[in-house]
Amino acid sequence: MLVCKGNNAACPLNVLRLVKPADVVLKPYPHLIKEGALPLWVYTMLEKAYPSDETVMRVMRHPEKPLKFQNNFRYDMNTKQIFNAPPNSVNPLWLAFVRFHTSPTFYQEVIRVFGHAIRLHRPDVEASFNMTLESLKRKIRFQDDPTAQIDMDCQVGINSPVTKISTVRGLHYDIPTEVWAGLLYMRQARDTARGGHFRVYDCPAPCTKSMYKQKVHPSVKLVSEVPYKRNVLAMFINSYTSIHAVSPRSVTPYSRRLVNMIGQKVRRLVAHAAV
Repeated sequence: MLVCKGNNAACPLNVLRLVKPADVVLKPYPHLIKEGALPLWVYTMLEKAYPSDETVMRVMRHPEKPLKFQNNFRYDMNTKQIFNAPPNSVNPLWLAFVRFHTSPTFYQEVIRVFGHAIRLHRPDVEASFNMTLESLKRKIRFQDDPTAQIDMDCQVGINSPVTKISTVRGLHYDIPTEVWAGLLYMRQARDTARGGHFRVYDCPAPCTKSMYKQKVHPSVKLVSEVPYKRNVLAMFINSYTSIHAVSPRSVTPYSRRLVNMIGQKVRRLVAHAAV
């Protein structure tokens, strides 16, 4: 089994291994698009071992509850649930992937690539703790560590099959405590559905807190679209202007597979920090 030991940023599981700070596009907000994020041989192994829709549901919910998927709905297993799942529920390779992408090594990789952008667009992160980004301590989200400043999570999940054309998420930005999010797309080979792409929007200064509950400002404009396809990474820095959405997806029996890697400020320390 592929294992990345210690502080090894060259680990082939690392989705940022081939990414440089110059790859980050700063407008309309800091984001990057990386096709072929993982070596093909690594991606292929992960693809073959991807948890079934039923496994995702079972791990994230009590196993005795009936499985009933809503149309085009987000279901995912967070890191804590994955590590606490019943034996053999999650393939060891996926355990290694999740472990790496919630590690101190991956945190430093995020800072290596996005540090400048975080300081420009989220100065509150360093200001909240009076510490440099490099010196902040991370922990796994939903685990207790009173010394940590950053929560990290690596969610393995799906958008459920589509019975009626729809979007899983319209115009929005993520919760204000979130600093970054990275989406690794793992489209199934037989999935021929249209749509499901990640959309980047430009939102001028008036689009601030009013956007959080999808109160769409009339001047929002689509800037670019990240295709939903195999081994594509879309990653961005979250703020009030980081407006994004998922394009409508056509009817399909196949789930939309994705991994969501996020970093958040620890809530109990920064309840009123400005974004």
